[in-house]
Amino acid sequence: MDKQPFHNKKQLIQLLHIARANLNMDEHLYRQNLQAWCGKTSSKDMSVPELEKAMAGMKRLGFTPVPKAKDKSAKKPLQQDQLKKLGQVWTQMAAQGLINNAGYTALEQWAIEQSRHLNNGAAIQKLEWMADIAGPLIEQLKRWHRRLMLKQLGEPHSKASYNDVLRWYQQQFDCNEGA
Repeated sequence: MDKQPFHNKKQLIQLLHIARANLNMDEHLYRQNLQAWCGKTSSKDMSVPELEKAMAGMKRLGFTPVPKAKDKSAKKPLQQDQLKKLGQVWTQMAAQGLINNAGYTALEQWAIEQSRHLNNGAAIQKLEWMADIAGPLIEQLKRWHRRLMLKQLGEPHSKASYNDVLRWYQQQFDCNEGA
């Protein structure tokens, strides 16, 4: 008899519920099977050995547990258009004189620091691995850009949108260059 190394009661209960759904077992039949296998009608009332016994019964009925896929989200590549958007906002900030370094390395360092706040305290070390937080990261960069532009425009408390502020800043910037 091959035993899966499930040590946790909660995991076993969840797996039993997955097995029930996978086998298209209605509530009544599920409880009858639990009663027959373990003498109890509720998985919550069972001990770990009883839950393992119930799981063995589910396997006899045809359930095959599939191991959970390893989480590769932290290393999923950042979509090219998301990376491009980050780069566009970053280089625009540099062109406007709002940041000193327009380089990719500077953007990556900023993103690594920001990833701590967006990834439950854990920094993501490569910009390309930030796919899961790319949307919030782009929005955070745009909010920072907006704050810097408003400060330069002398309007730090404006409620205007990012696009409106960008347009105002560009109008001001273009007018000043022509003078």
